[in-house]
Amino acid sequence: MVSWPIEKIQDIYAEPYTYKFCITSIKENPESQKVRNVDELTVVCTNSAISNLTKVKGIVENILNEKKYKNKLTCEMKFNDDNHQISPVKKENIVLFDMINIPYYFCFNAHING
Repeated sequence: MVSWPIEKIQDIYAEPYTYKFCITSIKENPESQKVRNVDELTVVCTNSAISNLTKVKGIVENILNEKKYKNKLTCEMKFNDDNHQISPVKKENIVLFDMINIPYYFCFNAHING
């Protein structure tokens, strides 16, 4: 179990979805079980976000390598809002941004509250 009180996280997040996502992400990460303070937890969450970014990058590279798209611009143009196509990594992208926000909120909160 995290030795830094996980209940403190609820003070950081006002939105229930974000709080639940944060808690779930932290509990699923074995490294989070060793943290002693918010600084260590921020590092663990940052590493998780980087790992997720690498995963999404790999998915995008696989899509581009399928030769459906002549280049990255063609791929980007196909999935912009103008033509109402849904990106094949939309769900992964949402999760990625949520994971990036976790350490951001910890860091922001640490600076605001001293």
